[in-house]
Amino acid sequence: MGIIIGMDEAGYGPNLGPLVIGTTAWQFDGAPGDTDLWKLLADVVSQKAPRKGNTRLHIADSKDVYNPSRGLKALERSALAALDCLGTRPVTFMKLHEQLIGRDPESEPWFDGRDANLPLAADESDIVSAASQLAECC
Repeated sequence: MGIIIGMDEAGYGPNLGPLVIGTTAWQFDGAPGDTDLWKLLADVVSQKAPRKGNTRLHIADSKDVYNPSRGLKALERSALAALDCLGTRPVTFMKLHEQLIGRDPESEPWFDGRDANLPLAADESDIVSAASQLAECC
């Protein structure tokens, strides 16, 4: 049995607002050095922005998935589909924060009582479909 652990960060940290560091652990048969998760998930996940009409999730560094000109849709779709695949689906930003961070977001000054319903930009039925495909592949 092998385990691969990945980590990434997003945010401006000490410069402005929150810094989020996330980790993921993948357990599978075989040695970690002999396993390429990108190949195993290639049917449903792409490191590069999928072309129009392609239903794969764009999962990569957040700076590659999101930029102001492309908007939030791809990042939101991938993140919410992955969470849905794990059996959790926050319906508001504050619930998302609470599930990922584990504490009340109201304690952080940059949120100041702000909340938003999710998804903001991605299509709900598309997220559910992508989550189902990801779960089946996993």
